[in-house]
Amino acid sequence: MLSEIYQKEGNWVEAFKMQNQYIIMRDSLRNIGIEKRLFKQQAKYDLEKKDQEVELLASKNLVLEKNQNLQKLLLKESKFKSVLILAALILTILLLIVLYSIYRKKILINSLLEIQKVEAETKNEEKSIMLKEIHHRVKNNLQVINSLLRLQSSGIKDENVVDLFKGAQKRVLSMARLHEKMYQSENLKHIDVEEYITVLIKDLIAAYSVGQKVKLNIQVDQVLMGIQALVPLGLIVNEIITNSLKYAFKNNDDATIKVSLRRTTKDNYEMIIGDNGVNVNYDLNPTGLGTKLVALFVKQLEGTISRLPEEGVVYKINFINID
Repeated sequence: MLSEIYQKEGNWVEAFKMQNQYIIMRDSLRNIGIEKRLFKQQAKYDLEKKDQEVELLASKNLVLEKNQNLQKLLLKESKFKSVLILAALILTILLLIVLYSIYRKKILINSLLEIQKVEAETKNEEKSIMLKEIHHRVKNNLQVINSLLRLQSSGIKDENVVDLFKGAQKRVLSMARLHEKMYQSENLKHIDVEEYITVLIKDLIAAYSVGQKVKLNIQVDQVLMGIQALVPLGLIVNEIITNSLKYAFKNNDDATIKVSLRRTTKDNYEMIIGDNGVNVNYDLNPTGLGTKLVALFVKQLEGTISRLPEEGVVYKINFINID
């Protein structure tokens, strides 16, 4: 305003001074405003920067806290894993100790079993030798008895008495043959029934010398029996076949002795034994010694005997393996 007044008065020097002073003050005010704005902006910037720094610090603190929590979790997990590993290691060591102990015990038990096995085999071998020796001695004693019976009967003139002695001899030889089979067999508890019966009948045929050929029809299942059952069974066969050889084959060109034995159940057996003798009315003398012996031996086997309606004399015997 002063510059304009001086211009109107024509005082150009003062007008110029005032105009110059105006420009200086204006620029100064502008600079102050700029500085204020700059200060405000700087303050705002600094404040925002501080806020950012605070947020950043808070974020860092949060991250640090999370890291600390994570470290704690990792530490706990590491401790837990360490405990698990230690427990697993201890269990493994205990298991190894137990397994080693079991292994040592197993070795010890196997050693004891091997020793017991050797001792048992030795004892069994000794028992087998003793049993064989017993059977051998029994067989020899029975043969001695047979020889005594033969010597005793040699001076007897009565044919009936001689026949009685011969029957006793055949019974003794039947038992001697069984003990001989037991002595010769590898299995001292059981022997093959078919082989024993076949040999026994052949011995009887040779002993009685019937003067004709006798056919044998023997059909026996694969059966093994012990001496307790075979003694009465052999004596039954001895009695029946002896009677067949003595009475059934007179003037018979087709003389046949048949024996079959089969298992009907687990411990039950059926034996068919007899001949095709021409005298169909022949039967064991119900009052004779042979009949009584057969009945006694069948009873000993817990069995039954019956005559079959066939040609000749044929018996069916059902019995139990009493071994």
